[in-house]
Amino acid sequence: MNYSTPPVYQVVGNPNLKPESSRGWEVGMKYGNSERGAKISFYDNHYHNFIDMMGISGCTGYMLCYGSTNLAHVRIYGVKASGNWAFDDHWHMWGSLAYADGRDQDMKFHLSSVAPFRGIIGFGYKTQRWGADLSGTFATGRDNAKYLTSTGTLTNQWKTQGYVIFDLNGWYSPSFYKPLRIQAGMYNIFDKAYYNAASLPYGQSSSSLSQQYYTQPGRSFKVTARIEF
Repeated sequence: MNYSTPPVYQVVGNPNLKPESSRGWEVGMKYGNSERGAKISFYDNHYHNFIDMMGISGCTGYMLCYGSTNLAHVRIYGVKASGNWAFDDHWHMWGSLAYADGRDQDMKFHLSSVAPFRGIIGFGYKTQRWGADLSGTFATGRDNAKYLTSTGTLTNQWKTQGYVIFDLNGWYSPSFYKPLRIQAGMYNIFDKAYYNAASLPYGQSSSSLSQQYYTQPGRSFKVTARIEF
């Protein structure tokens, strides 16, 4: 079955798609608790008939055309880690990181659907009435990912540069109505132009959209109010 929203994109169905299966292992360690602790895990998975996106050649009348295909043998392995530490009743910090390597074992290419190394570290201060957090998110660049097209050829995915962005969040709960919590945030404080590598589209663009079309949001602001019953 095909689905399309002219002139934006077209999703082409694949009636020959096979079910995906996998085998793998994961091992990890955990220390501490929710106040002061850390955890780390390693994993290694082998897939048969891995379902991945593919680009559709001969795309006309749409900004983007893509579908799904099977990759016979795929390996994805990596490590995930996170930690948090409360220095006292007010100051705290946290961090996490994730690294994964995904490759097609037959055609020897790096999968576009597997994100490069990414991490976050943050510091915060809180009281009973208000709190604030400053966090930094960082990721490495990627220049070796490819994807398969409907003609069976490999196409280079757009290259992405590494980046660091910063977010600032704060909240306040007024003493006259404790169930109310007002939150405000400024995201991508320095208005950095960057890409989420794993969310870049596959497929041929009939309208020749440039890579800049897919940049993540620049500096933005958000204010919310929440009432707990």
